[in-house]
Amino acid sequence: MLSIFLIASFVVSSALLAEVTRVSAPTLGVVADAASGRLIAIEGVPGRLNFGREIWPTPVEAVWLAAESYALVQVDGSWRLLEWNRDWVLTRTVELGTQDWTHVAWNPAGSAWLACGDVTPGCAVYRVSDGTVIRRIESREKLGAVALADNATEALLQRGKVAVVWGKNNEFRVIEGGVAAAAFLPGQSRLALVQDAGSVLLFDAATSNPAQLETAEGALGAAWAPDGRWLVIAYRDGKIRLVDDTGRISGVADCACRPGGLWPMGRSGMLRLQESAKQQIFVVHIEDGAIQFSMLPGQEQELH
Repeated sequence: MLSIFLIASFVVSSALLAEVTRVSAPTLGVVADAASGRLIAIEGVPGRLNFGREIWPTPVEAVWLAAESYALVQVDGSWRLLEWNRDWVLTRTVELGTQDWTHVAWNPAGSAWLACGDVTPGCAVYRVSDGTVIRRIESREKLGAVALADNATEALLQRGKVAVVWGKNNEFRVIEGGVAAAAFLPGQSRLALVQDAGSVLLFDAATSNPAQLETAEGALGAAWAPDGRWLVIAYRDGKIRLVDDTGRISGVADCACRPGGLWPMGRSGMLRLQESAKQQIFVVHIEDGAIQFSMLPGQEQELH
């Protein structure tokens, strides 16, 4: 009888410990589950990550996550701005109504976003505090939002088959070639641009002379490390390259995966290499200039 009691106590204690561990694990970011349309927290520490609780109860049709605790979601054709606190508890919802948006680009600070119309030409920059328009970008041609600087006055857009930089005086400067991805350095107008062909350009949006980085072709995503000391570039073959502030490669690592891009993960400074939670998600983090990986198993079924 005593042994049965001890075994039962051990099982209960283990279950309670597992529950406490799960609840107390820090939330590092959020991922949108493609199967269910729900927003799921990514919890744990580098090297030991897992999917946690749902942080928004309603399935969404589209979602654009900011690097901070914000997201734009589309539900039943209507857009909403969501805000979470430091514990990732939902604190605010702002109704934005029906919008003609196909793509949204947040600035690194998560203080503003850029959105362009699908049918109506032109774009606008919106303030995260209340969802109002800060500036409008007028154009007779259709534009696509790609990246927005923290000052909310410089942006990179797609116009047909070329990229255009929009500046403080509402002027457009053309960068030849299409753009696959781009990222502004936090707090600055310095910009990394990944072209359709897989080459990477590094330039300041306030100047007109972009410099091509001497890296391999095949890039598909770029993002700045949280401290701004390195540019992280993901390649189709799974290689991850770290570029220092002089444009030289300072680190290379191989991911045992096929990256789909590079997405900042909440406030953690970590970067996701896959978008959908239905497959394994590999996460990159930079530790003292070294590239390290963590992995999340794919969701085998929809969340309920």
